[in-house]
Amino acid sequence: MKQAYNRHRLEHTEQELHDIVQEQRYLLVEQQQKRRAQIAFSQGFNAQHISISNALQRHENNVRVQRNVRQARELVAKQKQNTEEQARLIDKYLTQRKHVRRALSNIERKQLDVQSMRDASERLLQAQQRVAHIRARDSNIRQFGIMKTTPINDEMRQTAQSLTESMLERESLFDTITDHMAAQQTVQ
Repeated sequence: MKQAYNRHRLEHTEQELHDIVQEQRYLLVEQQQKRRAQIAFSQGFNAQHISISNALQRHENNVRVQRNVRQARELVAKQKQNTEEQARLIDKYLTQRKHVRRALSNIERKQLDVQSMRDASERLLQAQQRVAHIRARDSNIRQFGIMKTTPINDEMRQTAQSLTESMLERESLFDTITDHMAAQQTVQ
């Protein structure tokens, strides 16, 4: 009996040991499953975190690229606007310069025309003065020629003196007229 008791006890101890080992195995399997679940959760969480991080980085990169593209477009638009403005200013400057040159050319042409007219007027005036002087001289010569051929008496002397005075008055009047005409030509 004792043996049976020992055997029973041994079997019972073996059974208990087996139950303990079985229980330990279940606990170990359960812990391994929990550990695997935690690892799987952790890996899933990390994968999700990486995926979200990658998505955020892609979004940030897209935003940065779009910002850079927008800034480049704005820069190109500003440069184009500046270039157009500079071209417009250059055209305006060239047009003004052309007008100024044309105006200066017109002024110079007018000055040359005025100078030519003055020169022509002076030549005409000089020619008229020479003609008048020659005519006056011819008239005086004729009058003195008539006087030389006739005998001299008091009446003739008075006539000669009045002719001389008349001739002097004519020359004085002629000089006044030519001076007046020259003054008018200078004013014009």
